[in-house]
Amino acid sequence: MIRIEFKKVFQEGLIIFLIIAALFIAVLNTDKDVYIAPAIELFLLLYASFSGWSIFNREREEGALEYMLALPVSKPKLLLIKFTPRIFLLTLVFICYCFLSKIFSLPTVLNIPDFAVFFFIFFLVSASFSISLRSFIGTFFLTAILSSGLTFFDNIFSRGTVSSETILRSNLILLAFPILFFVFFFRFDLKPLFKFNLRFVGYSSLIILLMITVRFFQIERSWCYHLMTNEGSIYRMSPGGIQFIDEGKFFKKGKCFWPLTEQGDFLYLQNHRARKNQNKDIFIFDKKNVTMEKFHETEKDWWTVFTRPLDTAPVLSGEMFFLQRKRKERSYRITSLLGKKMKRYPLNTDEIGQKGIYIFHVSGSPLRFLLRSKKSVVIYKPDGNIEKRIKADAVSAWGNKLLIFNKGNMTLYELNDEITTIFERSGKYRKALRRFGSEVQKKVVFKNDRDSFIYSFKNDSTIKRKVNRNLIYYKVINNKFYLVYLTAEGVAADIYEGEKLIGHESWETGMTGYRRILVFEKGIVVSNGKEYEKYLFKNIN
Repeated sequence: MIRIEFKKVFQEGLIIFLIIAALFIAVLNTDKDVYIAPAIELFLLLYASFSGWSIFNREREEGALEYMLALPVSKPKLLLIKFTPRIFLLTLVFICYCFLSKIFSLPTVLNIPDFAVFFFIFFLVSASFSISLRSFIGTFFLTAILSSGLTFFDNIFSRGTVSSETILRSNLILLAFPILFFVFFFRFDLKPLFKFNLRFVGYSSLIILLMITVRFFQIERSWCYHLMTNEGSIYRMSPGGIQFIDEGKFFKKGKCFWPLTEQGDFLYLQNHRARKNQNKDIFIFDKKNVTMEKFHETEKDWWTVFTRPLDTAPVLSGEMFFLQRKRKERSYRITSLLGKKMKRYPLNTDEIGQKGIYIFHVSGSPLRFLLRSKKSVVIYKPDGNIEKRIKADAVSAWGNKLLIFNKGNMTLYELNDEITTIFERSGKYRKALRRFGSEVQKKVVFKNDRDSFIYSFKNDSTIKRKVNRNLIYYKVINNKFYLVYLTAEGVAADIYEGEKLIGHESWETGMTGYRRILVFEKGIVVSNGKEYEKYLFKNIN
């Protein structure tokens, strides 16, 4: 019987096997690996779910469940015959995936241990529905909702990042389904199937609800963001206040602050989680003296549109600009602060809609505001009217230059008295992913077909260079160009001066399940929302 099951399992999963193989070939032979590789994970989860759901599929379709139970085979042995081939093939497929992923450095949504949890949980939970549910699609989506839903439930209420600990803890709750399935299957007799389903679903739901309730009251309702300043010091931002970790100082204000920008010895912060009756005022934090005072009082119902830490408020010649939105009227304005002087620029957003808008750059001579809106860049004049709207899949800017990437072309604009086109090149151009960073940078990494290039705004020059496919960040620091990428051990950086490679740094993180890698002027911070590790660059002077 077990040989027949092996043959059956292989035949049933053949189509998904072929799709996964085709995706691997596409990853290795195209430049779309960043988009295609995560699809492999999706189809692997489909395969795991299908393997579990199909355990009793044939017997259910043929109405042969009673006949199967009447066979002179014990129920433990029957489950062993059904599960052994599937677990064996699942394990083999997962080992092959891990091996190929490591060899070809495939970009992934989840790291291997986290994906392993989802992979085998999908199999076990789907297997527990193999008698109850007739639809595989329904089984897969129910399993996905339960698994990912519990993970994000834990994440939302703990206000942390999705870590390996969160994924494991959340999905362990779902083991109630396969455990109860085994218990009720051993007691399953020739009674109508609905009685089995009624008891199984009822008890499973009750246990899941109880475990979620217990977890809800266990969750520590706190989160934090670790920020590295230009001096290399670490600050811990949390709802309780600001903690200066390097010197053990704790400055408690009872509010949650979001870093807008950093200038010299000062951090500009906004009260991020103010209540409805509170204003989201801007505060200035003195890093040297560890003091804070209110810098700008925001009117009621107005709040700052956040982007990334320290990138929310672009700075031009010491003047800080940030985009604000009025909650009820859904109107926008740009507010600038220079010392105690304040200016406001109302914006006309009727033509571009009001979703997903944020300011990413300010250019001078003359003054212009550059905003992102969906798949476009909108250039505003100080009078609040749109000067130009440009379609853009990706964008990079520096000074008065704007580089736009679209499918099939790359265009450079110069923003002087008029907006002029410097060049427009056709090809398979795409900007390299620069996670955790803004669109403003002196150099930009991009690809044309499968080749990588680096464009310098300052020199208006393009250099062809081989770039690691796991690149996550790049930045110019004191005339040195840092290319930061993920490794199996942690994080690494290649350092260039001009066209010459002058150094290589690598850091092996001891943190399990980290999800956030932030690159600052002085180094890298690896954080899982509560713990952190700091790695300083050695060659930045």
